[in-house]
Amino acid sequence: VFEMPAFRARMGWPPASDPNAQTALVALHEGMTVNGFNGGAALSALLFGHYLVDVKGRVPALRLGSVLFAVGGGIQAASPGPAVLITGRLIAGIGVGLTSSSGTSYIAEVAPARSRGAMVGIYQNNICVAIVLAAVVNYCVKDEEHGWQLSLGLQVAMGLCACIGLAFLPETPRFLAKTGRLDEAKAVLLQIRGSEAAAQAELDGVVADLAGEA
Repeated sequence: VFEMPAFRARMGWPPASDPNAQTALVALHEGMTVNGFNGGAALSALLFGHYLVDVKGRVPALRLGSVLFAVGGGIQAASPGPAVLITGRLIAGIGVGLTSSSGTSYIAEVAPARSRGAMVGIYQNNICVAIVLAAVVNYCVKDEEHGWQLSLGLQVAMGLCACIGLAFLPETPRFLAKTGRLDEAKAVLLQIRGSEAAAQAELDGVVADLAGEA
């Protein structure tokens, strides 16, 4: 996106073809744009991960993270200059930090033991596939006037898709059991395991694990 002519014009940067395009100010803006996202993700995972993921639940944390990701993407796509762009990146990064810390917890606590590692691996693989697809999208729209807005605005669509999908997901049995909602935990286990005996056996194991952690 940094190399797209329309984007550079919106940010007030010299064209990439200009031998003097990489000024100190441009380099500063680029660094803050990239690291604003990374810093927001690291900060949110560190500061808010425990309170939201462990206290409020995995699903609420995923929902909030997805909303922040979408909001941050919208701000980036509409940004009139570097300051607003960096703000959008920071907000989106906070959302990614929340979804990263809560997403793996959700998968690990819901997936059957035999496929737990594979599910977490698919999660990571999807991130890598998305990076490749983002590069393809950027290449296809690099010369379009609003190409950079389309590229950054896709975060809005992805965040909203996640929010819609999360509406159909239950809270994890482990979190429900941890907060004393054993009947709800068993109901979720029955829904995802399909067997009364399997659900009860897994719930007993979860309760025993939680007792050992106390």
